[in-house]
Amino acid sequence: MSFKWYPNRKIHAPKAWINAYPEASYQLIHPNNYLSWVTNSSTKS
Repeated sequence: MSFKWYPNRKIHAPKAWINAYPEASYQLIHPNNYLSWVTNSSTKS
């Protein structure tokens, strides 16, 4: 997961993340989707 202030910025999971966690998801969190991410129990560990 990556927290960014600008939601339109293109992001990519770091290669080290992909290599270490090949089955994990990577998600951009920004001010427009922060609340839904915080309240969605399926994205919490």
